[in-house]
Amino acid sequence: MKTFFLDAKCYLQVSLLDRHRPLLSTHQTKIYRLKSSNFIIDEEFDFNILTFNPNNLDRLMIMVNLYSNSNNTNEYKCIAHVKLGSPLYCSGSGTIHWQQFKARKSFSMWHTLSKEQH
Repeated sequence: MKTFFLDAKCYLQVSLLDRHRPLLSTHQTKIYRLKSSNFIIDEEFDFNILTFNPNNLDRLMIMVNLYSNSNNTNEYKCIAHVKLGSPLYCSGSGTIHWQQFKARKSFSMWHTLSKEQH
């Protein structure tokens, strides 16, 4: 049996959102060529979240969207996402990560991307 992987490209878009002002900041990774079903994107982004009033942190959310051109075209579509934030917006590992962030603890965690519904 032969294993076949699409020669697609992808990138991540990481956005800081606010309940009162939708988009505060956004960053994008470089474009990666997918050679297998498992790949690692290791890039860092800084959001100046700690300048917010600590009482207002729960109105913020970080959204990570995975875009791909699965048909090897120039058109990229969002195929998956993960949310990090308060229980008002998120659940599971996204909420746990947010609580660790608010406690200002050094913390890293893997997150499972949710398939985008089209």
